[in-house]
Amino acid sequence: MSETVIVLQESSVLIGKGKSGQTPKLQETRKIPMEGYGNLIEQWDNVLINYQKSHKGEQIRLVLPAGYSSVRVSRIPYATGKQLNQMAGKVLEEGFRDGIADYGIIDVDKKDGICLCCGGAEKDAMEHIRNICKENGLQISGITVPMEGYLRLLKQKKEYQGKTAVFLFFEENSVTSVLYKKGMYHYSTRSRIFSEPGTMDFGTEIVRNISGIMQFYRGSREEDPITDVYYVGCDQDDFEAAVEELRNMNLQVAPFRLGDDFGMPEKAVEPWLLCIGGLYSLRPNR
Repeated sequence: MSETVIVLQESSVLIGKGKSGQTPKLQETRKIPMEGYGNLIEQWDNVLINYQKSHKGEQIRLVLPAGYSSVRVSRIPYATGKQLNQMAGKVLEEGFRDGIADYGIIDVDKKDGICLCCGGAEKDAMEHIRNICKENGLQISGITVPMEGYLRLLKQKKEYQGKTAVFLFFEENSVTSVLYKKGMYHYSTRSRIFSEPGTMDFGTEIVRNISGIMQFYRGSREEDPITDVYYVGCDQDDFEAAVEELRNMNLQVAPFRLGDDFGMPEKAVEPWLLCIGGLYSLRPNR
């Protein structure tokens, strides 16, 4: 089934159309730069209003920007049905006392339990965006956050399973760092990038970020060492500023490859990773 994903960002809005499901396929993409300055929500309003002029009645999935949403990834004991809903509800209650929140199930294992990705946003902002869509004939079929897409992607990419590694997902002027231990989510953090990509200062920021994660990991006395760093959303030449120092830390460094799994073989799909993530989000918005 073909669906439309709209990714709200600080400097642009990404639009992707494609097949949703466990193995999403992108078919069309479009990037709309933000115009001028001022209130971001008002700028998103303008984009949505202009978009609906030629897409009235269309169903869309929204991906909220990382800076305007909050995320909590939790692992709970294996459960089903009513018990699962109660346990997940408790996680939401503890992590998101204010605003609107929901969760997606990333993986299920009877021994290791269930990994939940919980996302939330301010109630006023969410209601405003919903009202703008409703008033302009756009039907929201789902709302998600970038982290959910990243985790679903990592689950699908078999070549990275079993790794104890840090995955860096660059988004505009920030990076989300996800630590996996033997193929399972362990820790994540998000930080702002202040330096120009490719510069020595940029390399220093990346190395400092990875070093902090390694110190946290060693402090928890884990037996499996971090062996690899993978990155996506940053040009390979720009990331080269950090590679030598990371290798001096006994880390293997490589780009995170999406390959041809997600359609559009004629162009790189890495810049549209958030659109792919939105097509993964199967849980309906409540």
